[in-house]
Parts: sequence; C-alpha cells; structure tokens
Amino acid sequence: MMNNSDQLRAITNAIENANTIVITAHQYPDGDAVGSSLAIYHILKQKNKSVCVVLPKSQIGSAAVLDGIDDIVDIDDFDFN
Repeated sequence: MMNNSDQLRAITNAIENANTIVITAHQYPDGDAVGSSLAIYHILKQKNKSVCVVLPKSQIGSAAVLDGIDDIVDIDDFDFN
C-alpha cells in the first residue's frame, strides 16, 4: 500500500504527464463541488493542459455566477468514449 506522500507523487506525475484531463464531481454537485472543479480547471489551464469540466448543468444552481461556468460541459452532452 502506498503512503500519502507516494500517492501525492503518483497523482502529480499523472497530471504532469496528461495532455487531456476531465474533471467531474458527484451526482448532485453543490457550490463547493462546482467551485472546486472550476478552481482545478483554471489551475490546469494555466499549465497549458486541455481540460474539460463535466457536470449536470441543471444542478449547478447559484454557482452559475462563477468564472468559467460557461466552459462546463453538460454531462448529457459529453462523449465518454
């Protein structure tokens, strides 16, 4: 079993080596889920990654005011293949 440091290193390496990254959250995302997804999105975009946030847009609610909300792809429109 990997310790926390090894797990963090593995995650960091996976992100650094990825060209395309999809970010998603739980089924009924609250403001925290939407906000943290968009925060990660903006950080990865600054690192020149191709990033896609996939969430059920009908569940976004008051988080619709956040920067990047228009870049979210509705889960029903995302091609998982």
